[in-house]
Amino acid sequence: MMKEKTYNFFVKVILGFFLSYFIVVAGVVIFQRSLLYFPRQPYSESFIQRILPNALHIQVTTSDNIRLSSLAIPPQNSTTPVLIAFHGNAALALDMSAHFKGLINQGYGIIFAEYRGYGGNLGTPTEEGFYKDAEAYLSYAQSQYPSSPIILYGQSLGSGVAVDLASKHNSDIRALILEVPFFSILNVVERTYPFIPFKNLLLYDQYLSNEKIQNITVPKLFLLAGKDEVVGFEDGKKLYNVAKEPKKIVVYEDATHNILGTHNIEQDIIVFLEEYQLGMQK
Repeated sequence: MMKEKTYNFFVKVILGFFLSYFIVVAGVVIFQRSLLYFPRQPYSESFIQRILPNALHIQVTTSDNIRLSSLAIPPQNSTTPVLIAFHGNAALALDMSAHFKGLINQGYGIIFAEYRGYGGNLGTPTEEGFYKDAEAYLSYAQSQYPSSPIILYGQSLGSGVAVDLASKHNSDIRALILEVPFFSILNVVERTYPFIPFKNLLLYDQYLSNEKIQNITVPKLFLLAGKDEVVGFEDGKKLYNVAKEPKKIVVYEDATHNILGTHNIEQDIIVFLEEYQLGMQK
């Protein structure tokens, strides 16, 4: 009798464990996009004017008819380079303005690309949706500044967007700059949720930058944080390793994922652009 009770107890414990495990896994799978994307509401107009007083409010329309509002600094003249900047998660495009103060002062144009679902824009964040957003911003840059060299800049989650766009438009852009990029979101999720099986089948948005970057032939700059606690330094280094030449890497040994902008990265960006004849004439 005692053995039977013991057996039944262990059976219940095991069944309870697997039931709990199944519920946790199912919850992560069902709500995965809520766990991946963290949209932010827009800044007030007074705050925008204080941070970027000369910014233009622009609108683009995506191929699936979503109108996106964002900000842009026009280039100094018709042949000055224009950067299209794709920001990271849990942020807004305007948060990257501190990265580009020197570039703006030199006359570079900057398009602060804001995604669907972020900054008051309609739509729901998804990988394919972000790719459509990126295409719309590239089309805007090409139509508004047809003689300006175009440079793509991707920060964290935005690195996946920039890599995808660059892989499809090698001949339309002149350089690609990646700040704290990941190898793939699939790789990040593998490290964050090791208990989830079959992630390559269950994950909706995988951002396979590791595959796409091998098709990009323009000059590439990788800006990595030595103490990256979000995507991991090794993830960015692996992406650099599989990228083709020409490429350059700068590692900020003491930096963490979200504070790279405080490590004078703009100077390294300017040096990179000058090396590939994309710097402003002095």
